[in-house]
Amino acid sequence: MKAIILAAGAGSTSLDTREQFPKCLLPYNESSTVLDTILSAVRACGINDFCIVGGFEMLKIMQAYPATKYYYNERWESTGSLYSLLKASAEFDSDLLISFSDIVYSQAAVETISRSEADLTIAYDSQWETRYGGRGPLILADAVKVYVSDTRTVDISKHSDKGCCEGEFVGVILVKRKVVSELMSLIGELLKRDLQAHLGPLISDLSLRYSVSLVDVEGHWAELDSPQDLLQFRFGTKAETLERLQKRITKGKILEQVVFTVVDYKQNASEIIRRIRDRFVSGRVVVRSSASNEDTFEFSMAGRYKSILNVPLDSESSIRQAIDAVYSSYRQGGEASLSRHQIFVQPQLEGCLFSGVAFTQDLETGAPYHIVNYAYGERTDSVTSGSFESLHTFICSKDSLEAVKDRHLKRVLEVLKELEAVTSHQALDVEFAVTEHDVFVLQVRPIAAQKDAYRVYGKDVYREIRSIQKYLYDRDEQPMPGLVGKKTAYGVMPDWNPAEIIGINPAPLALSLYRYIITDTVWPESRRLVGYRDTTYNPGIVSLGGKPYVDVRMSFNSFTPRALPDATAAKLIDHYLDVLQQHPEYHDKVEFCVAITTYDLSFPLKMEHLRQVGFSLAETEMIEGEFRSLTNNIFCGRSVTIDEALLEVGKLAGRRSEVLSSLIPLESKIVKLLEDCKTYGTLPFSVLARYAFVGSILFRSILNEGYIYQHEYDGFYQSIHTVAKDFLEDVQHVADGCLSEGEFLNRHGHLRPGTYDIRSKTYRESYKTYIDASKSFISSKHDHVFVWERVRLEEITHVLSEHGLEFDAFKLCDFFRAAVEARERAKFEFTKNLSCALDLIVELAESFGLTRDDAAYLEIGDIVSIAAGSRSPNLENELHTKSRYNRAKHRLTVAIKLPELVFRPEDVEAFRLAKAKPNFITQKSVTGKPAVLPSQRTPQPGEIAFIENADPGYDWIFRHDIGGLVTKYGGVASHMAIRCAELGLPAAIGCGELLFERLRKFSRVRLECASQTIGPVT
Repeated sequence: MKAIILAAGAGSTSLDTREQFPKCLLPYNESSTVLDTILSAVRACGINDFCIVGGFEMLKIMQAYPATKYYYNERWESTGSLYSLLKASAEFDSDLLISFSDIVYSQAAVETISRSEADLTIAYDSQWETRYGGRGPLILADAVKVYVSDTRTVDISKHSDKGCCEGEFVGVILVKRKVVSELMSLIGELLKRDLQAHLGPLISDLSLRYSVSLVDVEGHWAELDSPQDLLQFRFGTKAETLERLQKRITKGKILEQVVFTVVDYKQNASEIIRRIRDRFVSGRVVVRSSASNEDTFEFSMAGRYKSILNVPLDSESSIRQAIDAVYSSYRQGGEASLSRHQIFVQPQLEGCLFSGVAFTQDLETGAPYHIVNYAYGERTDSVTSGSFESLHTFICSKDSLEAVKDRHLKRVLEVLKELEAVTSHQALDVEFAVTEHDVFVLQVRPIAAQKDAYRVYGKDVYREIRSIQKYLYDRDEQPMPGLVGKKTAYGVMPDWNPAEIIGINPAPLALSLYRYIITDTVWPESRRLVGYRDTTYNPGIVSLGGKPYVDVRMSFNSFTPRALPDATAAKLIDHYLDVLQQHPEYHDKVEFCVAITTYDLSFPLKMEHLRQVGFSLAETEMIEGEFRSLTNNIFCGRSVTIDEALLEVGKLAGRRSEVLSSLIPLESKIVKLLEDCKTYGTLPFSVLARYAFVGSILFRSILNEGYIYQHEYDGFYQSIHTVAKDFLEDVQHVADGCLSEGEFLNRHGHLRPGTYDIRSKTYRESYKTYIDASKSFISSKHDHVFVWERVRLEEITHVLSEHGLEFDAFKLCDFFRAAVEARERAKFEFTKNLSCALDLIVELAESFGLTRDDAAYLEIGDIVSIAAGSRSPNLENELHTKSRYNRAKHRLTVAIKLPELVFRPEDVEAFRLAKAKPNFITQKSVTGKPAVLPSQRTPQPGEIAFIENADPGYDWIFRHDIGGLVTKYGGVASHMAIRCAELGLPAAIGCGELLFERLRKFSRVRLECASQTIGPVT
């Protein structure tokens, strides 16, 4: 008998080639690898003639096992296990034990298989659903299973209707010599149909012709896709796990407990209560649930079962009531196995400073972070009970414990590291409470297993953090040519708010496009044209681990009048950065709360504040004069005018048509579309966006100073007619039969949710998904006429004149209305060029054998390079390689956690999530069910739409009569803020990660814009 071990597939996901190795070289325990255990089991059964078929990093296996026979699958990236098996066809001359290399199994399992007399023997596991904790629905569905039909035909697949499921396929088969002679021809036929075929089709074919035996290993094996499979520490119920840990941890403490089952209590209630009162002599106790299904990998049962705090020990009736309440919560859950559920009692913890729940890795990516959610106060269940207020979140890279300054949080992290070591498990959910001197562990449960838990490699995360820190250290308080100011900071929301436009984890193409057509050169040039400082070439957005961050120093430079002396400008910019550091909640509203960007009615107060923090009278007079001059120039047409900007935008359509109808190569069309997009689209758009901000700031100051009422401010905003209203009217016209679907798509078909994301389908490509033109929409919701009282405008004109502004209220209203409408029109027009370019990139990618999704992981520079010269003979392979590498790198981008504002290099390794202050739109209130987008369904009427970041492509949501809008990112003058203001839709824009993620999980949310509050309806 010979053994063939198939080890060609990819192993670790590290981006560092030095850290890449096949799965079979992963450690099984402290002294052996996975391959060691396989070879040991095989040899122990007398099989000494074996070979390995390698592929990925095969040399590393050969170096570790030099005396072994090898075959090489040179096409390991694009073929399956059958192709690898065929590579070892020279061994097809005896009984063959064929085994995958990413599994471990016992000698007994091999012995049982090898004794089989059948022509084909298949190892399976009947205990597959419970072999280890954490095999939740997704994992079970993804398992490869053995199905056997009534005629004994075997099907190896994840899902099958061809028979009864016997269990999970282990990855080991035995083929007798009489069958081996046919293997080459059978495998050859199967590979003709599918080069990526695995053992399943071969087994199915053989089962039709030969006798088959199934050998049940009954859970005595493990695979490497889920680390829980190799665990030796076994978690039990909540009480059992705490008991097992009590004598094994030293950094934290576990309270004494009395444990009993539901059956025990029903039979011996009085005896159990006596035991409780004997164990805990005085004070108060906590009666806690410990259900048999509460602390498993599969499900989070937080909040499903009750725990009763502050139960007086001297009151037997109170103890009975508390136990009965926990028992009732089991019954309400409809549990059929009540007899296995436990209840346990512990002393009530006194002197609690704060309590919470911590995770020892990121729940979505498995990245190596300690994530601590906590709330201050005596109660130990504030977080677990779903308390909404006063929640804090602290995040720390696992290798950055020394960076933690808070001594209490540091002690919590030390306990987490110890629990990981004791349980040999890196994914824990730990409930805790902290007193002045101790950390008490209240619960430890494993986080649900994930098949893709290895998709980010821990060392890659650590290396990326160090790389980001080096970038920040190199620029920390260093002079930058073209910029003034000693300090700097980076944020995801200030100024050109990338978090709102492209998200915090954009694919490489989206990020590079945003930089290419706006933030690298257009942004600073547009500010220069308006009258701000010339910042020369200093890109406005940098990439920190693939996440887009605004260089806040550059942003503040571009907000400073050109004529302001360098020394004064530098002093002003450093002051802004100090304010932002003291008030990080202002990060999405810097133009209104931090930086001075235009003259407004609050200027005297602002100058007084500057004098209080060290600015001289001469400096403040100079600052005031320059901003007043800048503002007058903008409103009086001495800078680029709104009409001039729109005239440039108007050139786009003709130039776009000329490019698209030309016969030049695709890559040249793409570059020309984007260059025109910059010159005639994003540049005038950026000017218009600045004008809209200037008008908004001045109007808001008029409101804040009491010269107009809130309803007048809201009414004027709602009277502005932008392309959003055109869109809604056109949808209504389609519904009424007045406009054809084709004409609608000619006008709006270029829009897509995620304007820069090539993976997002346009309205033209997915009309039925976005647009429901089958029902009427209440047009009064977005039709609004507002007329100012003449006396009000005269009062505003008078106060503007008193402030030295050279325009009246009529000019102000006309300018602001025109600027907002022109900005939205310019945005609508330039995105047509961008959308066409994305469509052509899809076409170009397909010519190289790349999918739309693959193209998302290229960069616009790759296309520009193709257009700039002759093509490399190996270009297709180069693009595939780059897309594949960038896809892996992007997984790391998603896994990396960073704060929304970065001031120091140390901020990226340990930080608290900032509490954002949402921007509330309108004075209205609404209660509704959250509809989290994107999702598989459209929001229903009255629901509150929840969107992380929303650009013009999301305007389709307003067609669905939503009750309100909540976004994670977005500023007071962002796209969605403007949309909601003009439609009169209550909204909370820019809630931040902490608040947004908390709110989206509730069944109903109440949005009170007038009182500026948002929270769950409990």
